[in-house]
Amino acid sequence: MPDDHADTPDSKPLSFEQAIDRLESMIDEIESGEAGLEDAIARYEQGQQLVKRCRTILDKAEQRIAELTPDNVVADTDVDE
Repeated sequence: MPDDHADTPDSKPLSFEQAIDRLESMIDEIESGEAGLEDAIARYEQGQQLVKRCRTILDKAEQRIAELTPDNVVADTDVDE
């Protein structure tokens, strides 16, 4: 099976949605037993990279929202849970 779960140098980076879709697909493959032990470990490693990509995207989105939101709006919406 070709490695379509990771970005390649020639491809553009995955969007958040694409990374999540690939993670879900990898989880399904591992849970179904489709992947042997070595493949499952390789998928786990790829999954870690996808999680890192998603966190980076979310961090950038959070930073952008913080930059676009006036300070008084952020203070007004902070609620202790």
